[in-house]
Amino acid sequence: MYNTAMHTTRVSAKEWRWVSVVAVIILLLTSLPYAAGYSAQNSEWVYSGAAYDLQDYSAHLGAMHLGYQGEWKFQLLFSPQEQEGAYVKLPYVFLGHLARWLGLSLPVAYQAARLILGFIACAAVYWLIALILVRVSTRRLAFLLAVMGSGLGWLQWLVGRIPVPGIDPIDFWLIDAYLFFGLMLFPHFAAVIILLVGMIGAYVSYLKFPRPWKFFLIAGCSLLLQTIQPFAPLVG
Repeated sequence: MYNTAMHTTRVSAKEWRWVSVVAVIILLLTSLPYAAGYSAQNSEWVYSGAAYDLQDYSAHLGAMHLGYQGEWKFQLLFSPQEQEGAYVKLPYVFLGHLARWLGLSLPVAYQAARLILGFIACAAVYWLIALILVRVSTRRLAFLLAVMGSGLGWLQWLVGRIPVPGIDPIDFWLIDAYLFFGLMLFPHFAAVIILLVGMIGAYVSYLKFPRPWKFFLIAGCSLLLQTIQPFAPLVG
């Protein structure tokens, strides 16, 4: 709970500098698996570009490939059936168009989108925290816990106490549940975080300073979410 009459949502320039530095460090950490993969390439081995979940990465790259070819409708590239296509996976189709316009390869465009959206997502998370918490030290701690936090699955794995043999703890496979995990893998996950934060932040802001336009912001973010990940509000 907080006192809306006394609470200030202002984030100082010094705070934003701290957030920027920490966000860059976090994104560099998420990039280490990719740096290791690409640096290990040689004449016999080519890095796929995926740090985890190769299947989804390949599907996203396939959608980007369609956009790169000038298409807007998504199709299953390896299906023997004729398809009319549909307007789904539009963020990645659009990213393929963007890669063509900018003269970038698809993997480079993918990683650039992951880093740029990841940085914005980190800033958005801190902004939301600042709407709720007053003390700067508390805001920073909450931010680090939100972005870097995980469950106890790491501890279970380290001590060898896995409840169901053969099934890893949820920390290692439910990408949507953990910010760091998501920022490391998929640019669309960062976009989802930005939109979710926009929805929640607009509502919290409305409780403090009621303005009708804030409901339009919530509706706009919600509609954009439907084009990226319709079930995101439930997971969030």
